[in-house]
Amino acid sequence: MQDDTFEFQQSIHDALIAAAIDGDRQRVVELVTELGADIHYVDAKGQSVKSIAQTFDNDELLAVVTSLDRASPQKTSQDKMIEEALFAAIEANDVATLYALLDSGIALTLTDAFGRTPLSAAILAQHRSMILLLLSLGANPNQEHRGYPLVQWAVKQGWHEVFHALLNDKNLDIDQTNPMGQTLAIYLATENHVDALCVLFEAYPKTIFIPDLFHKSITFGAFDVVKLMVKRGVDVNRFNDRQLTPLMSALRAGRFEIAAYLYFQCHANTSRVYAAIDDYPSDDKYAWALENLSVQPMGKVLQIPKFRAAVAARQLLVKYKVKDNIAKLVMLRALASADRKTYEKHLVNAMLQQMKVVPKHEIYTMDDC
Repeated sequence: MQDDTFEFQQSIHDALIAAAIDGDRQRVVELVTELGADIHYVDAKGQSVKSIAQTFDNDELLAVVTSLDRASPQKTSQDKMIEEALFAAIEANDVATLYALLDSGIALTLTDAFGRTPLSAAILAQHRSMILLLLSLGANPNQEHRGYPLVQWAVKQGWHEVFHALLNDKNLDIDQTNPMGQTLAIYLATENHVDALCVLFEAYPKTIFIPDLFHKSITFGAFDVVKLMVKRGVDVNRFNDRQLTPLMSALRAGRFEIAAYLYFQCHANTSRVYAAIDDYPSDDKYAWALENLSVQPMGKVLQIPKFRAAVAARQLLVKYKVKDNIAKLVMLRALASADRKTYEKHLVNAMLQQMKVVPKHEIYTMDDC
């Protein structure tokens, strides 16, 4: 009976907020005067009828709020005592008192003078068992804490049981975003929360196909997530909205370990990889591509100075069988940063001499390669 009462109250207050957003003054009045909705109700996003009226500069709706506020019964001292007792019970993790107060008819949707709901008070107190209890009693799972949806905050805090309970809540909105605009799936992927992401994929199988999820995991260097998604059948050649393949995204971001995995183990498509690197060029990206990929540079890419320098360095390294990675990188940087042929020529020659792989009289430039 308790659950039915809560669901009815919640649906009324959801309707109240929706009516306010629509500017439907008549519906607001009906919900408050006929169905008992609280004109002061604040939802999980911090919205009330009054704040909505102020946001949309709806003076007529604001006048309705003022009128209903004057007509609504004020809280008695006993109401305030019960409210204070409820929040005290939550802060003390006192389950017995909580049940006694709920049996007296107090609602989980109320807010105290500080704007807290019972669930947000439990989160602030970090009482995981109380959070789980309130969720089981029908508390809104989409409440936020410090700007984060509760489900993301649970992962952030390592509250695994709370996370599982929220995923099993039919009212959970997994598309709710954090201050960075990240949904649950994007947040878990970019923060490399593999175990939590596995649970999410089990509960919501379609989330693996969220646009850009795979590419964002690559860009943020979440290697474990990348491997998880490949194992679950994600397309390793799927273009994102920027027309980049996963391998292109890996190289643009300088994620060479992921690039090697995609290329050598997943046989990712190598088309246009050099063009992708040129968008965010660096000598080590060119070096990795030239060292590892079988694809040959083509067309306009060869006109890019840094790329031509990288090609020159690669050919010299192969010719003289230079295997030391540090030597490779130093030579490549010298080539890629050279602005003048004469400077480049003498610098490369000096480096080759230092590595003892070429006679002193030999001088190489990009034109020789």
